[in-house]
Amino acid sequence: MTASMLFEETVSDASLRDRYSIYGLIGDALRGNSTPDDAYSARIFERMKREGARIEPEFDPLRDE
Repeated sequence: MTASMLFEETVSDASLRDRYSIYGLIGDALRGNSTPDDAYSARIFERMKREGARIEPEFDPLRDE
């Protein structure tokens, strides 16, 4: 399948669009980039902690640099 075909499939399928958006927002939160609602980033990070994700103690993607 070509990239163009994958793009067209994603554009035409609401579920795939939603999944792509969620993964993008999760990636933004992990990189510490602000999202349209920065509280969303904080909620993702806190959920990762609750679910036992291994995170270095000094790592804080929400820290302002």
